[in-house]
Amino acid sequence: MSIVKKTNKKNIFLFSFFDVANTVYSQIIQSTIILRYIQIIGQKEYGMTYDGATLFFTTVQALSQILVIALIPLFGAMMDRMGKRKPWVISITALTLITSSLLWIKKDLIVVMTLFILANLSYWAALSAYDAMIPTLAAEKDIGKTSGFAMGLGWVSIIPAIGLLLLMNSIYSPLGEPNADPTAHVVNGNTWFRPVNYGYYGEWLTYVAAAVLFLLFMIPFFFTKEKTRPKEQMKFKHLLRDSFGQLYRTFRDIKQHKNMFLFIIGFFFIVDVANTANLIILNVLRDGIGFPESQSLILELPVVVLAIIIIPIIGWLGDKIGPKITAYIVGGLYLVGMTCGAFAIWFGEKSIVPEFSLMFVLTFIMMISVGVGIGATWVVQRVMILKLAPPGKVGEYVGFSYITGRLNASVAFLIWGGLIALFYNHFEAQGKPWRTFSIALLFLIVLLIIGLIITYFVKLPSDETRKKWAEEYLEQGMKTQTELETAESLGTVSDSKPT
Repeated sequence: MSIVKKTNKKNIFLFSFFDVANTVYSQIIQSTIILRYIQIIGQKEYGMTYDGATLFFTTVQALSQILVIALIPLFGAMMDRMGKRKPWVISITALTLITSSLLWIKKDLIVVMTLFILANLSYWAALSAYDAMIPTLAAEKDIGKTSGFAMGLGWVSIIPAIGLLLLMNSIYSPLGEPNADPTAHVVNGNTWFRPVNYGYYGEWLTYVAAAVLFLLFMIPFFFTKEKTRPKEQMKFKHLLRDSFGQLYRTFRDIKQHKNMFLFIIGFFFIVDVANTANLIILNVLRDGIGFPESQSLILELPVVVLAIIIIPIIGWLGDKIGPKITAYIVGGLYLVGMTCGAFAIWFGEKSIVPEFSLMFVLTFIMMISVGVGIGATWVVQRVMILKLAPPGKVGEYVGFSYITGRLNASVAFLIWGGLIALFYNHFEAQGKPWRTFSIALLFLIVLLIIGLIITYFVKLPSDETRKKWAEEYLEQGMKTQTELETAESLGTVSDSKPT
């Protein structure tokens, strides 16, 4: 629920540049490099098989989500207590930049995964703080549009991010293209195999340049002005104590907020489909379809252009027809895209080339549907939380939704890696290991359907109810539930007003 009456468009524009910046990390590190980098390290340095290295990454990645589950809700409670989000976004993002820029330092599974876990934890923590800023910037009627605009603008940075990756691939072309697939080949008159190879993934400039690009795009965000609560001096130990108290009440009360509880469970599945797709889509193109690194990246460009156009429309729909119906539209995109992808991989024989043919058209539909769906899912999630959460608990509920999303990510990463490990050898014995990816995509469809069914039962509060929440929150000096209960027990009343 928004706590401002009028949206400042310039402020929203500056705010949206954090989406622009963190999409650089998402595209370069999460989507393109990390999984394949671990697969290469595992095979070259440890003698692991492709499926074994994949299972190692997904298992460690799943376990690392426990850190996110443990810490992000606490961050949310502390943000609500402080009444400020922007300083958290900036300071936590610094850890993402430092750790991700060091991924080249040693080609060792433990070193690389430790750095990536720290980068990912800080990435999600900063993103939860960023999401919770929206009610302090946008009027109620503009929440969906703000989220959609920020996400759509964010996707603009995928183009320079892909350009940077192609540049690195070109600079380090004497090293060969990165490849993790031991069965990689091209069928176009001739068949030839590519060795498992680091390419530009193993070079320091790739990661430092990505961090610099992230930082450059983030600069406008520094000038965002958020509506904050009255300034208070509080010692860290008191802040931490009160935040734990507020977090306890969130866990205690969340079941009483039936619709928020249902939404969090439903999006437990839906958001995981988006996060898993974000992590593996390029791997599916490279190792399931058979596209080389540079070709996969180039084919992403038209998908990005379409996403930039469509994602703001998704945000607009969230305001006009409601986020619940919009969630079903996004779910339909995934269903169509993943079904087409599973079919193309199964029957494409890893010989699909970029030309007008049924298999390439199906592959491209998968790329468009899943690519747009990834960004659209996060838009819908933001809007749903902000429509359901009382103002004093936005940070907590955003953090709590990240708990369920990360918990489900743990399960899905484990199952994705398990499916690859379980079926890879079976299909490899048939000479068709790529069919493993069809099975894994079908599993994501099952998760999606479960999430959509649960979301059907979510009921959004009326406009009158949300307006009442905002008025009460402002009258109470933007106090959290913990502070109000403490003040009530002490018989004190605060007359402070928000700034």
